Amino acid sequence: MLSYLAAPLGFAADDPRLAGHTNAWECTAVARSVRERGYALDAIDWSDDAFAPRREYGVVFDLHRNLERLAERAEIRWMHLTGGHPRFAYAAERARLDALAARRGVRLAPRRSFDEADVARFDRSLAHATVVTMLGDAVTQSTYDGIGVRIERMAVTASPVTPRARDDDFHDRTFLWFAGSGAVHKGLDRVLEVFARHPELTLHCVGPYEAERDFAAAYRRELYELPNIVSHGWMLPSDPRFRAIASQAAAFVLPSASESMSTAAATCLAFGLIPIVTARCGMDLPPGLGYVLDDEAAGLDEAILDLSARPRADVATLIGRTREHARRRHSREAFSARMDQLMAQYLPRARQHGA
Repeated sequence: MLSYLAAPLGFAADDPRLAGHTNAWECTAVARSVRERGYALDAIDWSDDAFAPRREYGVVFDLHRNLERLAERAEIRWMHLTGGHPRFAYAAERARLDALAARRGVRLAPRRSFDEADVARFDRSLAHATVVTMLGDAVTQSTYDGIGVRIERMAVTASPVTPRARDDDFHDRTFLWFAGSGAVHKGLDRVLEVFARHPELTLHCVGPYEAERDFAAAYRRELYELPNIVSHGWMLPSDPRFRAIASQAAAFVLPSASESMSTAAATCLAFGLIPIVTARCGMDLPPGLGYVLDDEAAGLDEAILDLSARPRADVATLIGRTREHARRRHSREAFSARMDQLMAQYLPRARQHGA
């Protein structure tokens, strides 16, 4: 039983929907690995708590909330974590919202909160797990201290992108912010404030922040009136417009409050954008590759200005190193190899299991 995303399992390999958020393709990779070990597969969405199983399972692989109620149906109970612990993530967002209210006197709504009953069910599901995998690094894992079962870490995949033709083909002092929902959670407020203070720098913003009307109203000046900040709204990384925008930038800025391992960041790395991120982005970068800030994004101005002042040749070298790191760590091939390794470690072949 795969409790993750059901629809992508019916997509053709070249379906453009597999080029959107990487969880769609990653779900198909999990399903392929399970099938290759000889298991028949049932699949539901992770949020489907109405499904009534009619048979026993050799393994239940759950993303969030179904492991508790399906635990008695399976000997192997596998929980796949795709974020920091929800209580930590919610507290981190609230701290960012409180800090914004103190800076600008505006109180915005949380976008990534969890119902307490749902979080309690998440904890009970986690307590039933016999295998736990996690998209993230040691920083992400620290939000799960004391769960009593080994966590196997994995790297998230990047969305398919075509990197720029040459590493030295970028505009000076040009940056990108690219992320999903929760603009304050993802640090867009702080990034906009930095670029508002530095009109000599250029920022391109790509994300669904326009749907967050209170945020868009609070930052109307920065998003729509300052000439050095270009607001594009939401688009997929497979969109040719995204490649045109990303090609102008040398780096991306994502001072997020909490992630598992950011898929947006991995996609930017694959394009060759130098990272300026918080440790909470979960990227586990090699020494000297970009800038890793603390949880509060202290030093954000300094990191952006430091990169802006570096010689173009040095920046081009970093772009090449960034793209190569992403190829090794965040490719679909790397994800499949790691998942196959873990399946071989924890799942007996079906004929041995009797499934």
